[in-house]
Amino acid sequence: NARRRSRRLFLFCSMCSQMKPSTAFTARQCKRRDAVRKCERCVATFVPQSEAARRAERAKRQRTPAADKLLPPMPPSTPAPLFDSAEDPLRLARKAETVLRGRTDHIALVLENCCDDLNHVAVLRTCEALGVHRVMLVEAN
Repeated sequence: NARRRSRRLFLFCSMCSQMKPSTAFTARQCKRRDAVRKCERCVATFVPQSEAARRAERAKRQRTPAADKLLPPMPPSTPAPLFDSAEDPLRLARKAETVLRGRTDHIALVLENCCDDLNHVAVLRTCEALGVHRVMLVEAN
């Protein structure tokens, strides 16, 4: 391990975007890739992202383009309420927007040899409630 570090005297810090001597990094940080490596100074000043911000970022990446076209995003000046009140005029719009943004194209459901039409209807109703877009009916001979 010491030989490996002696070969790379200077390492890249992803936070301050500078090449620094390997002595400016902890042993653990030296082993990381350039894209995530931080020097000791940057580690000391690093403020981790809150869990709520990480969830919002993840939801933004998972949002389907079709849902974005249907409803524009809520303006940032309007704070999201912590609970729903029956008197709120935007309550139903927020709920509909939440359902539309929760839909997914990543799941496809395949039904093979369903013998009853009511089963088809029940499966389609469940898929609609869960936000699944693709349902294929296959009839084997």
